[in-house]
Amino acid sequence: MSVVQYISDRVAVMYSGRVVELAETGPLFARPRHPYTAALLASVPRPDPRSARAARSARMTGEVADPANRPPGCAFHPRCPFATDRCRAEDPMPRAVDGHQVACHHAEDLILEGVPTHA
Repeated sequence: MSVVQYISDRVAVMYSGRVVELAETGPLFARPRHPYTAALLASVPRPDPRSARAARSARMTGEVADPANRPPGCAFHPRCPFATDRCRAEDPMPRAVDGHQVACHHAEDLILEGVPTHA
């Protein structure tokens, strides 16, 4: 992710074979709108030990969705800490949220942690 941040103008984040978030690099890294993007960013190594502790606590649990046998609804819902009944039943369609294209039913309501950008 650090290399992607450095060389890319726009980033598409995929989960289980589908794009879950698409945005310009700076806004995506600073304020992700999809929980999977936030989890990926939390995995970026940081030299600050306090940040490393936070990244360990943000690790995802559960099994990765099989693209050939996706669960009903949002494929990320078995691993998402914000999943609701709607997520388990209805596959979210990508839509514009704060300049991002994001496939999450709760994107407008979530405040997810990003990482500093190399602007």
